[in-house]
Amino acid sequence: MTSADLFREIVYPLRTLSLALVLIFTSLLVFIAISLIKVGFVLAIPGIVALVLFTPVYFRYLLVVLEARANDSPPPVLAVEMVEPWTNLMMLTPVLLYLLGFVAAILFFPDVTWPRYLYALCVISLLPATLAILSITRSAVESLNPLALLKTIRACGPLYLLIPSTVGAMGLIIYALAAAGVPKLPVEMGVNYVLVLLFTLTAAVLREKELARDVNIGPPVERAARLDDIALQKARQNVANHAYGMISRGNRDGGFAHIDQWLAAEAEPGAAASWFFYEMLKWESKEAALFYARPCLAALLRDGDDARALKLISRCLYEDSRWKPAEEDRAMVTTLLSRHQREDLRGLLPD
Repeated sequence: MTSADLFREIVYPLRTLSLALVLIFTSLLVFIAISLIKVGFVLAIPGIVALVLFTPVYFRYLLVVLEARANDSPPPVLAVEMVEPWTNLMMLTPVLLYLLGFVAAILFFPDVTWPRYLYALCVISLLPATLAILSITRSAVESLNPLALLKTIRACGPLYLLIPSTVGAMGLIIYALAAAGVPKLPVEMGVNYVLVLLFTLTAAVLREKELARDVNIGPPVERAARLDDIALQKARQNVANHAYGMISRGNRDGGFAHIDQWLAAEAEPGAAASWFFYEMLKWESKEAALFYARPCLAALLRDGDDARALKLISRCLYEDSRWKPAEEDRAMVTTLLSRHQREDLRGLLPD
């Protein structure tokens, strides 16, 4: 990434109309809410409620923006479909845990400032990797997994350092402006801008290193919209839950047979099998998902669904570098990789 590329990424939130409008709107909302809280009395209640309700939604939106930017797609609009309180709150968990750590540093070291600065440095260094993993896996637990964080940082290489250094420098500039007496509203906009930049710059590094393609960051489409019918989603979820119950008790064959019975009635069994694969990745152990990935890949190859097949191979190798497709599918996989010029994946597949 050249200096010109970095500059384009820094001004990206400003030169993208939809994102700039969201930035202005959210800054005004936060400014009004904080102003109401400062007034106190009855007016503080709507201010607190607005912040509590809107913060998880905004965080969810920024994750979707990260996905879009990582795939070099235009950022989405802030939509009503993103208002899912429980889902949004779960996605916010890693950030809340980081904030609790900062509170703990203040409580344990009330008269010493250097532990707080050290902790803040650690957070700003790890937060981009946390956001990338959260966007990739949609798992709050996985986004705090030290091994996953290390793997992501190593995959990004030295380019990763651009994110915390740039965001940190921009944050110091905003802090200096606030200390110099700049009005509150421009400062709020500046803070919001730095927050948005954290997500978009993380996405830019993922795109530069082609990690968005390799670890299954798809286009910015909400989950409910990806499925043709919400009822179908719930039915699939029930099947997955039943299969999890059997597999967790040691009956893996029975669990997979239960899924296969459902797939027999699906209009697109390959796409449905892919859905179950990614659902299994959310389980406590990913062993079942990686085992199921082989028949799932076979179904995708039969359906000619190259895009999902490539993403599945990439994700399996991301989770376990020793993973390989079934022997009878190796020839089709080799043809698939050659057809799409994915020599990188061919080199990663074990013999």
